[in-house]
Amino acid sequence: MSGSSARPDIRDIAAAAGVSPTTVSHAISGARPVKESTRERVLDVARAMGYVPNRAAIALRRNRTGVVGFVGDRISSTPHAGRVLLGAQDQARERDTVLMVVESEADPELERQQLQMLLERGGVDGVIYARMSHEVVAVPDRLLNVPTVLVHATDPDRGYSSVVPDERQIGRIALKHLTALGHREIAMASTVDDTPARAGRELEWRRAFDAPEAQLVRVPSTAVGGREAAAALFSGTEMPTAVFCFNDQIAMGVYQGAAARGLRVPDDVSIVGVDDLEIIAAGLDPGLTTVALPHFQMGAWAMSALAAEMDDDKTGRTHAEFPCALVIRDSTAPPRR
Repeated sequence: MSGSSARPDIRDIAAAAGVSPTTVSHAISGARPVKESTRERVLDVARAMGYVPNRAAIALRRNRTGVVGFVGDRISSTPHAGRVLLGAQDQARERDTVLMVVESEADPELERQQLQMLLERGGVDGVIYARMSHEVVAVPDRLLNVPTVLVHATDPDRGYSSVVPDERQIGRIALKHLTALGHREIAMASTVDDTPARAGRELEWRRAFDAPEAQLVRVPSTAVGGREAAAALFSGTEMPTAVFCFNDQIAMGVYQGAAARGLRVPDDVSIVGVDDLEIIAAGLDPGLTTVALPHFQMGAWAMSALAAEMDDDKTGRTHAEFPCALVIRDSTAPPRR
């Protein structure tokens, strides 16, 4: 190859590495196992020679396109969606796979059109079907015979592999933090959306306290909803000393509603959110104590599970519930009363 402008091929690499062209092909494509030391030597030689594999040919031999579809419903408007995508992309890169991302904007007809495009035009090998909050879904029939893994969703009727946050654990660690500080009058600002997320978090709140239902309010999952929750919770004489909020957006509204009534966080009321959305949780003053959801890890798990299913259609479908972590900032403190 010295002095030549021709691109190296596997025969050139085989000669330089002292192995057969077949071994080079297997080492680069991963189609068959190769001794690790041999694989590393082949790849080192290939890189040194500037070899660029023909991905189209590799895909043809594997009967694969090397493309996975990522179908989301509110990617553009949900702050944590990027973390789910990054996690999936991280694992896709390890498998020399590209993600083709489509956004349905929660429109079933648009989603149908996008799935048709992915399956008929894009020729994807599998699909990550993601919701941006934990939901029970009916996966479209178009995916019945396509390797599919769900993120933030379950389909009880069809039992696809799926990954979700551990909703009850979210409630437990948030409430354990507040009770450890000495709070006993803890209200919950929950969501009006009937989802597994609401059910799991509310269940733990009810298990922890013998509180009147008036201390549980359900509002839209927005800052406006949080202000509505604050109006309901802070209007009486028996006010809670702490509020466990369904998400950070509601928590932000509770902050605003508390301030409008002359209440200070955390001097007069402690507040805990869920999600750890940086633009909210770290941006509020004081910073919001919140439960961080493992979006990156769930995206990575989904891609790994999908890859296993694509490699072996007999792989058993699995369900994972990921634990979450409490991020303590300055919105919580012992109660003054």
